[in-house]
Amino acid sequence: MTTAPSLLATRTSSRGGTRQGAADPDAVRIRYYGKPFKTHVYNHFTGGNIRAGWGVCYDINGKNVYGGYTGFMPRFIILHNNYTIYMARDLRAVDLCEANAIK
Repeated sequence: MTTAPSLLATRTSSRGGTRQGAADPDAVRIRYYGKPFKTHVYNHFTGGNIRAGWGVCYDINGKNVYGGYTGFMPRFIILHNNYTIYMARDLRAVDLCEANAIK
């Protein structure tokens, strides 16, 4: 965990779960901001284990059933060995990104 994940690895991890169910590859738009940064989260639900890795902030915009885009929604993931080990969305993602990546 000494070097940040490549942009290609980041895109692959964040798009993997997002685009799998999409019939149209352009149905999902992803906009990255900031650079990957070392971070960790404390998991209160599993007795306090810590998940550490590289944090990535991005927004996602998907099409609805009528073909229109719904608007960008914030997302935050932590990657470890190019696997997503933690994901937050909406207000929690904004809080994590503002506290870590956007300075």
